[in-house]
Amino acid sequence: MKLKYYFQINWLKSFCFNFKMLPFKDAVKLPVVIFFRTKIRSLRGKVNITSPVSHAMIKIGRCEVSHFQARSTILSIDGTVNFSGKASLGRGSALEVGKNGTLLLGNRFRTTAGTTIICEEKITIGDEFLSSWDNLIMDSDHHDIIDFSGKVMNPACPVTIGSHVWLGCRTTLLKGCTLPDNCVVASGSVLTRAFTESNTVIGGCGKEQTILRQNITWKE
Repeated sequence: MKLKYYFQINWLKSFCFNFKMLPFKDAVKLPVVIFFRTKIRSLRGKVNITSPVSHAMIKIGRCEVSHFQARSTILSIDGTVNFSGKASLGRGSALEVGKNGTLLLGNRFRTTAGTTIICEEKITIGDEFLSSWDNLIMDSDHHDIIDFSGKVMNPACPVTIGSHVWLGCRTTLLKGCTLPDNCVVASGSVLTRAFTESNTVIGGCGKEQTILRQNITWKE
């Protein structure tokens, strides 16, 4: 099993990523491993690892969900990405950080498959984050809506996610969304506003965004 795991890694892309994006003293440990079917669109930005560095602590494009094995993982980093510990970006996911964007990822960040994160301003994700498949997190609309006076009506707005948060499959977190610690987001939800109460199940969309259950916890 261990040998099979090593054959799944694209070692050339892993070496190029580490030595381009990290200081030499960190790069030689190969903290970031990139698996096959990962497409690197841009590495013009910065990557920081703010915790002690160890080999393969950050995995990009590993296949954990079998029906995503034919999909490609996309990396486009023109802004700044900060890793605070171990992280895993599953097969079929996409991570896009614009030149003015800052993406902060806590320790034990994990997307199983097919999660897209698009950061144009700021997205903060706490420790022990788990995302199921086909989810979307974005802090802008990407296209401006402008009134007749020339004012942009839909500017980008940060997204903040607390620690120990689990996103069910096919959920969408849009600009201005804030999630507290120790919460679960129900599958199919579309969230756009701030929630403050921890230990809850949150769900719905539009005017129906609400707390579905209180006084809960969850574990993998």
